[in-house]
Amino acid sequence: MSKYSFLLPAYKPSFLDEALASITSQTFEDFAVIVSDDCSPDDIESIVKRHKDSRISYRRNPVNIGAENLVDHWNLLLEASDAEYVIIASDDDIYSPKFLEEIDGLAVKYPDADIIMARANTIDNSGQQISAGDDKQAEFLSFQEFI
Repeated sequence: MSKYSFLLPAYKPSFLDEALASITSQTFEDFAVIVSDDCSPDDIESIVKRHKDSRISYRRNPVNIGAENLVDHWNLLLEASDAEYVIIASDDDIYSPKFLEEIDGLAVKYPDADIIMARANTIDNSGQQISAGDDKQAEFLSFQEFI
């Protein structure tokens, strides 16, 4: 059992290789990755296999779930995970190398928190940043403050 599990529905191959490389290069190493091929017409399995990392598991849906409801796909993966914490991931999410290290520090600091939300930068199809996450947000928000 890993402390963290990345739940990664995959359909588009465009950034999947980069996403997996960013996950497997984490400085905090107690994690697993469940890649769930959402019946993609592309060869998602070959991209996953190139990473040769025992922390990555691959599965393929017999039908596309995410086209109708991506939350249903994440719920399916929640049932497949035995990790203490999960990261709701995507096939085009790229993580900084210290992402999990920082998340783990927050999980230890705020043991009663139910959700840890990371800031995200948005990039375009060529990898250029087009917007940055809100770094003015407080480190901890109550439920009421978050809403």
